[in-house]
Amino acid sequence: MTSSLPVGSEFAKRGLIWAPSCSMCNNAGDTVETLDHLFRDCPLSSRIWAGSELGINVSHLPTLDVRDWIINWVLYLSRLEEGVTLVLSFLAILVSLWSLRNNIRFRGEVFNPNVFFIKARHLIKEVLQANDRSNNAPLHPPGFEEGSDGDFDLQFLRTGRPFYCIGSFSPCARIHIYVDASWKKPGLAGFGWIAFGPEGNSIYEGYLCGRAESPLQAEALGVKEAIAWACQEGFLHIEISSDCLSLLTQWMGNQTMHHHIKGILQDITLISSAFHCLCFSYVRRDCNSKAHALAKKAMSLF
Repeated sequence: MTSSLPVGSEFAKRGLIWAPSCSMCNNAGDTVETLDHLFRDCPLSSRIWAGSELGINVSHLPTLDVRDWIINWVLYLSRLEEGVTLVLSFLAILVSLWSLRNNIRFRGEVFNPNVFFIKARHLIKEVLQANDRSNNAPLHPPGFEEGSDGDFDLQFLRTGRPFYCIGSFSPCARIHIYVDASWKKPGLAGFGWIAFGPEGNSIYEGYLCGRAESPLQAEALGVKEAIAWACQEGFLHIEISSDCLSLLTQWMGNQTMHHHIKGILQDITLISSAFHCLCFSYVRRDCNSKAHALAKKAMSLF
């Protein structure tokens, strides 16, 4: 089930009656209840996030798919002091939102903020008690697997911070750029990026060929080329999205940078001074297919 599908699509498969409008904001059929809307964009959900101890403003990175939005917040919170507690609070709110939606729709419950947060805190307490009963005290938030050093699909929930912002975040006139790179021996690389305007319309597709010592260096050079293009075009507010979690965690986390990308990242930092706001975020590979296709196209230039 994708986030763009109505939450009730599973009900339809089973032949059950389902109303597509959002139960929580009661928009009388004007708002389709997608996962994005339920967990983030619904006015009631946004007030809950803002009123929680996390104080999350859901207008940050509004173009992200809700699944990537969740991943970015979990990664960001996990790097803060008391990160485990903050991640648990975040996840407890997600679970509580789903329970609230079901209680409103099927039991006619009326939203009570005090009751909502009491239930969320009780859920956190239950998780912590269950974790205390475990003989193996994890170094990562309870409920997440720890992968091997090279397995970022399992590892990304406990390392790095792929959401990072230089300057003051502003959605005004923000350009969203998806970047990817392609690499093959003996050091040939292709860089591709696609830029979207504030209204979500594609405004530019760019690709270049070059050389890189490794796939990681190719990803770093791709980001540099995309940012240099945005700087040349005079954009002041941009967001860069990459599916290379290794690059983002080395840059923004506590990992030691590989020597062959350190200089490139320093160049990017220097270029970033030209922007009022420069944001970085992680997206899954399947959401970065257009930039990947452009990077592959660049390889044909050799």
